Amino acid sequence: MSSLIVNLMNELHDSLSRDDHSSIWDHVGKRELDESIAIVADYYIQYEAERAIIREELREFESLWSLVLFVRRAGLLIKLDAGSRVDWFHRGLAVASMIDANCDFRDLIVSLVVLRAFAIDAGLDTDQMFDQAILWSTDRMIGILTNARNHARENIDQTMATFGPLPWTLAQSDNNPMDGSGGAAAS
Repeated sequence: MSSLIVNLMNELHDSLSRDDHSSIWDHVGKRELDESIAIVADYYIQYEAERAIIREELREFESLWSLVLFVRRAGLLIKLDAGSRVDWFHRGLAVASMIDANCDFRDLIVSLVVLRAFAIDAGLDTDQMFDQAILWSTDRMIGILTNARNHARENIDQTMATFGPLPWTLAQSDNNPMDGSGGAAAS
């Protein structure tokens, strides 16, 4: 294993231990953890030969919950950082692939659906990017990625209303929870 991967994984582990996990939606993109995860995700995307090593190293972490939540936060970063929308979507998918189904698969699917909702709202071609992420992933992840990619619109809206950021879940719109305003429909 290269010293660069060791350093990246140590920095990620340290950032995870220092992060305030009290609210996943606070300080999105400004947390040390977000920066550390983004660096590892970019490396994971770029260097195919290192992917298995990164997945293996993550299995040693005490908890992957913060990484599962990062997949959701990457969705909000799609909305907040218009110039890097595709990058944040790829990073969210890469982190899910790195987790490699070593958590409750339902939590990972929810996080991927939240990520996808923001990407759809931003006009990104999510199917093509999910297909690309499937190529980065192990067999264990293919079903999870496919499930999130194939969620019907009404299921995406329901997932966002339940698990999306509070402004999304509280805002009112006429009929379409993802009408570009980021609002959720009244129930």
